[in-house]
Amino acid sequence: MSEILNLAKGFEEKSKQQAQDTEQSVKREFVRLETSISAELQSSSQSISNAIREQNGRLTGMLRKSVSTAMAWIFFCFALLIGIMGGIIWFQGTIITSRLSEMDSYSQQLANLKAKSGAGVTIYSDDTRRNTYLVVLPKQAHGVETYTSTTDNTVVKYTAK
Repeated sequence: MSEILNLAKGFEEKSKQQAQDTEQSVKREFVRLETSISAELQSSSQSISNAIREQNGRLTGMLRKSVSTAMAWIFFCFALLIGIMGGIIWFQGTIITSRLSEMDSYSQQLANLKAKSGAGVTIYSDDTRRNTYLVVLPKQAHGVETYTSTTDNTVVKYTAK
């Protein structure tokens, strides 16, 4: 029986030794596997980070290009608007200048008419009707005649006493 006991003790020691060896082997494999997985995770993390950085760089470039294009269009439209407004102001200025010149001509003609009549011809606008004017001749006017000139203007002829 002692042999069986020795054999059982030997088997138990051998089993313990094998369990320890297996445990050590499994621990080594787990450490190696953990190291390998950690390295792969690190590599994967690095490649994902690089891909994100590259994508961010591309998107930043596209955004800068879009913003610069938009700014160029805004500047172009602003310059075009300024040009159009300048043209309108210039055109309005020419119209105002021509009308002012025309008014000055009429004023000069009126002054000449008053100077030549001596007695003072007065022109009034009719308030009741638009674009209607009244020519008032002086009291000394006699021999008043009206006729149409060769340019189809109505002429009033009178003699002052």
